[in-house]
Amino acid sequence: LPPGALSKIVTALIVVERVENLDTVVTVQPGIASRIPGGATSTKLKSEEQMSVKDLLQCMIMQNAADAAVALAEYVAGTRATFVDMMNQESKELMTSHTHFANPTGLTQSKHYSSAYDVYLMFQECLKYPTFRDIIARGSFLCYYTNAAGENVTKSFNSTNQYLAGAYTPPDGITVVGGKTGHTNTAGYNLVVLVQDSHHKEYVAVILGAATKDELYNQMNTLLSKI
Repeated sequence: LPPGALSKIVTALIVVERVENLDTVVTVQPGIASRIPGGATSTKLKSEEQMSVKDLLQCMIMQNAADAAVALAEYVAGTRATFVDMMNQESKELMTSHTHFANPTGLTQSKHYSSAYDVYLMFQECLKYPTFRDIIARGSFLCYYTNAAGENVTKSFNSTNQYLAGAYTPPDGITVVGGKTGHTNTAGYNLVVLVQDSHHKEYVAVILGAATKDELYNQMNTLLSKI
């Protein structure tokens, strides 16, 4: 199935694996807006703006920002095409069997697909990194960057994870630690969450292809009630 923005899990994985200092400042490359399809969620990054790797990760993971994903891919690999090769290699090393990537954002494209189990494998690998765990658990965050005029800018964003936003409640005895959402018209509504039961045992749960947001969280609650 098309995984939508859950693809950004692997984008994040490559970044946290390969960038030693997440406070490193990235300069946005010229013409980034032209490399983001219309309608994609973005932070409206502009050429020559500067943002730390960690803040770009937060925008990408929590807000599903496609431009943050592209900026990170170009910073790590030089080009999106090279980064996509890295994503597919990473996927292969994680022993996925139904996954192939065509871009770092998860926007609909030919030969871009995954499965619920493969998403679990990729998400589970990301959970080894404390920074990733910290980001997915936040309900909101402040993003700091320098615009092209050299001015310091602060923006606040809310997580797209509606459990953390308080719009939906998990079943009794289940605590949602964090997660990653994804949505496109083709992929539908997708969600992977890390949860704990009443004994603090952790589980990962994945729903792909829900028709609506309500259906997504209702299906997830049905799944979590089996724990």
